[in-house]
Amino acid sequence: MKKKIFPSGMIALIATMLLFGLTADADSAAAEEPLIVTASAAQKLKLVIAQPQLPAGAATPDQAAQLVELLRFDLDFAGPFAVEIEKRSEQRGIKPGEFDFAPLKAAGAKYLLLSSYGVTNAQLTLECRLYHVESKQLLTSKRYTARNDDLRIVGHTFSDEILNAVTGKPGPFAGRVLFVSRKSGNKELAVMDYDGHKVHALTANGSININPALSPSGKEAVYISYKNGAPDLYRKALVSGAESRLTNGKGSSISPAYSPDGKKIAVSLSSEGNAEIYTIGTDGKGLKRLTRNPAIDISPSWSPDGTKLLFVSDRLGNPQLFVMDADGANAHRLTTTGNYNVSPQWSPTGDRIAFARSHDGEFQIFTITPDGGNEVRLTSQGRNDHPHWSPDGRFIIFDSNRQGKDAIFIMRGDGSQQTRISEGKGETEPSWSVR
Repeated sequence: MKKKIFPSGMIALIATMLLFGLTADADSAAAEEPLIVTASAAQKLKLVIAQPQLPAGAATPDQAAQLVELLRFDLDFAGPFAVEIEKRSEQRGIKPGEFDFAPLKAAGAKYLLLSSYGVTNAQLTLECRLYHVESKQLLTSKRYTARNDDLRIVGHTFSDEILNAVTGKPGPFAGRVLFVSRKSGNKELAVMDYDGHKVHALTANGSININPALSPSGKEAVYISYKNGAPDLYRKALVSGAESRLTNGKGSSISPAYSPDGKKIAVSLSSEGNAEIYTIGTDGKGLKRLTRNPAIDISPSWSPDGTKLLFVSDRLGNPQLFVMDADGANAHRLTTTGNYNVSPQWSPTGDRIAFARSHDGEFQIFTITPDGGNEVRLTSQGRNDHPHWSPDGRFIIFDSNRQGKDAIFIMRGDGSQQTRISEGKGETEPSWSVR
């Protein structure tokens, strides 16, 4: 069946981010400058995760195992590390002089991750330390205080710190994923951790809710919903839950995207006839039409500097990717191969564009450079669509039916380590945000 690029029920989503009472203190002994390293797929850096040190009666073995597995998943997925879990569980300190680097160095370990934590009156205190084994240097150390049930967000936050210490660029693991769920039989919005844990429903209106789009700050989002009849654009504050409708029910709204400064939204509207690209203020004012063509123009995506907009158009026949200035000038075709290219997404780093293409009867995910060159195919199993970059540009999240029903997967930006993270009960249109 041929895929429609302007389906009859496109609704924007908005997902809400949970606020955690989480604080972190940096250890003054940690290295002030990151140790920048690179590692090929064939030459990874061995990182040893030691069992957490638990004061007597302060935490359960299940909590410790959950923390270790979370850190292993994050850091293994990150790419440069070969992660090994230390089997020994004897009590020892986590500060220099309280343990021996020599056995680790002899075993070829490059990094050592030590941690300790306790729980008092449902409050978690976790200290994590990352060492460079050969130099015996403390690369980063953080002490977190949070609710006891926020162990996962604390662990993901330190995983981000580890990537920052080793590569000079923080990780995205503390972020959240917004997506469309069909678990209830309707298209509702939900949010979860990037690894599929802590799923929470965001809507339960029994209508059609689609197209995740979060603001750069992560404090609000826009989405399309049919809950009042027509497919309109809605904006929602994630902390207070306050919501406003930005379009008036005339025509259809589809595929919103925040500008990098969070002040405008690019969206496709058919209020004046066929679908065209517009920008509108987050207050619903200042509507400006950017494209004027008898063809269908949808799916805008901003360049990281806010000067360009990607979009999909069938103005030359089949759907292809186009790019134009942010004011609508200088529109030109970007993709020159394939006869059905959709769902473009500009990387936050600005150097790659991900999109989906109909290939041998199924949609697959590709990337290209902003000039349309250096095309790379990333997926091959089943139908794969709606690619969305992680906030740091390292990874891509997408939906796929390769295991039956639609589910959400993640992969590295080069297509490796493709991993399912959702239940597989009809989850689509993921959007990975900052927390």
